[in-house]
Amino acid sequence: MCGPFLATLFAATVLVALMTQYVHWRFFTPSGVYQTTKSGSALLGILGVEIKNGDTLDTVRMRLGHGTTIVDEVTREETRTSTLAHPKIATEGYQEADKLVQYSAIDGFFVVLQFRDNRLINYNISEDMRMNMIAHFAKCTQLAYRNSAPSNGPPAAMK
Repeated sequence: MCGPFLATLFAATVLVALMTQYVHWRFFTPSGVYQTTKSGSALLGILGVEIKNGDTLDTVRMRLGHGTTIVDEVTREETRTSTLAHPKIATEGYQEADKLVQYSAIDGFFVVLQFRDNRLINYNISEDMRMNMIAHFAKCTQLAYRNSAPSNGPPAAMK
């Protein structure tokens, strides 16, 4: 008699746990907020905390989604010109084989990230800039984003 009841109770508990984990990811992490709403403040929160120079393309996509691969020559040329104009920041320079991925926000701005050999390059932001990005995210979302472990995307069962 208790067997079916306990099995149902266990299944319901697992479902509630997964939904709680998903709701937390969706509403309380920058990755969840950005991937579901394209919020600019969430994008800045991720860029300030979870993205580092040298991250793989897969790691960045886990946090930001797939983005848009840039293939048009105008944007590629703008990126090349900007990169070459700032050699102290863009220390890796620019190569034609570099992959450019754009992440847009509903707030009207976008970020182009540069990858070479499947690794993020030229993402050398200062600690002050990083702190400003985190502060902007916290202020705009009214969340206390404490240096918790980076989000690994939605729970596996929800993907």
